[in-house]
Amino acid sequence: MELFIARKGQPKTKVPDNGNNFMGAANEFKAAFRELTEEAITNQLAEKCIKRSFNPPATPHFDGVWEKLVRSCKKAVYNVLNRQPMKEDSLYTSLWIVKQLMKKRPITEVRGDVEDLEALISNLFLVGL
Repeated sequence: MELFIARKGQPKTKVPDNGNNFMGAANEFKAAFRELTEEAITNQLAEKCIKRSFNPPATPHFDGVWEKLVRSCKKAVYNVLNRQPMKEDSLYTSLWIVKQLMKKRPITEVRGDVEDLEALISNLFLVGL
């Protein structure tokens, strides 16, 4: 979590989906921190102004927007890596390429009218491209 906060800033809310990996991790955390009460964990998160909640079970549609982004990232990673083993540096470079591809996605409506300005993309704000 500290690496995430250092790179991306502190989140206000953490809402994982109900996938096996997240639920399994939640169960492992519960087992590892049995001496901590749910209240103590909530208080520690509250100290950093982080609210914790889970989506209801069997509701993947609650995560529609970011689930689509995850799918897009996976597809890009599979296309870039092409199922080839890579050294760590090459993997990081490939993941940064995928990250840049994802930042070229429009964040505003794209219209068919040629008179309209271009759609905004996050790279316009980050690197001026």
